[in-house]
Amino acid sequence: MDTPHTLALPIDADLYLELALHLRSAGDPRPPHEAVDEAVRHWLLAARSAARAHSEPPGYQWKEVFLPEHTMLRVRQGQRNACAEVIGNRLLYQGRPTTPGALAQLSGLNVRNAWRQLWIRWPGETQWLAAIYVRTFARAGRRVRSGALPTGRDPWPAQSSLQSASAPPESP
Repeated sequence: MDTPHTLALPIDADLYLELALHLRSAGDPRPPHEAVDEAVRHWLLAARSAARAHSEPPGYQWKEVFLPEHTMLRVRQGQRNACAEVIGNRLLYQGRPTTPGALAQLSGLNVRNAWRQLWIRWPGETQWLAAIYVRTFARAGRRVRSGALPTGRDPWPAQSSLQSASAPPESP
């Protein structure tokens, strides 16, 4: 039977005594050093899980396009715009989880392709980008920012009555 390698670590004497008394009063037969080993193992597991959770940036994955937290999606809804925002890993419209397809349906049209109806504004940017262009760049493995894509015209003028051919939808 292999004996584990041990190492003496300093611990506050009062803390050690408190642990020993707690184990005894709880009816736990383990010696304090075994309880400390278990506590450190649990702490390391939790710390590793937290590190993994924090290594993934918050955002919403819309097929091949990753929308970082605070990205806005917009669709024309009659004379107004309907906007949703990425909060954490969810897309929220009026505080409720939604999907890009459901948001596009708010246009009142029979929408078959949300990419053609929605506009995207990245966090910290001011310009809205046509989602269809953002997807095209994502498929090519490129990230797109404002100024890199056409923003002043409808990418599908013959198929969309949501935006004019001269300008993107107005801000809400």
